[in-house]
Amino acid sequence: MRVLVLIALLVGVALAAPNTSSLERISGGSETKIQEYKFMGALKIGAIAVYTYHCGAALISNTVALTTADCVKLTVTSTLQLSVGSASSGGLISGSGLRIQDVKSHPNFDRPKQAYDVAILFLRDRATQSATVGYARVPGVTYNIADDTEAVALGWGTTKEPGWFPESNSETLKSVTLKIVNQEKCKTDYKYLQGQPLNGYLPDVHDTMICAAVVNENKGACKGDEGGALVVSNDILAGLFSWVYRCGDTRYASVFTRISTVAKWIIDETA
Repeated sequence: MRVLVLIALLVGVALAAPNTSSLERISGGSETKIQEYKFMGALKIGAIAVYTYHCGAALISNTVALTTADCVKLTVTSTLQLSVGSASSGGLISGSGLRIQDVKSHPNFDRPKQAYDVAILFLRDRATQSATVGYARVPGVTYNIADDTEAVALGWGTTKEPGWFPESNSETLKSVTLKIVNQEKCKTDYKYLQGQPLNGYLPDVHDTMICAAVVNENKGACKGDEGGALVVSNDILAGLFSWVYRCGDTRYASVFTRISTVAKWIIDETA
């Protein structure tokens, strides 16, 4: 990190990081093989050929990937690369990923409210399908997921709630199987939490969001998993991880951007 800070000072690049408050890892998950989720990519940030893991992303074609708008809100496009075809986050390495031509966040993205938290990564270098590289399917606007449907969350984030000393992200892609939480229950749970001392900063659960958790089990997404996929049937991209109150807290679900609600925008922008 010291190297990246020095580089940023030298070239005047602001190396933005996603929100590092308790609003944001795969908790209670296990290591997985990239062959099982070939669409997963590690979005990296850096300069002068030195890049480090920043967020997750999901390939949807050979020239397009999706991540969250929060992940790219303060970044410079030329400092981003997308690493695909590997379950490793790569650590601090010489850049060898796919270069990014352009980044477009949803025009209605609202940082404090986290609504419409999605961004399109237009790749300069084409991804080539292989045994370890593939594409997620974007659901249609009418796609609906029933409560209690199993969905897999993926990411390279940390694996437990941060303490006084920040924990590093996972070096290997992890997955955890969750269940879709009733939308009204998720809204009510977080509305109650907002009323508690010091929690007024928490967003409302918006219709562009989908919640997932496991009752009575410390499983969920966490810091560093932002932009990571939530998939149904192995490759249907139901969501992208956006925020959570506490990692793996059995009382509060992980909250993802609901892809079906932004599918038309994605299709229009990538047509």
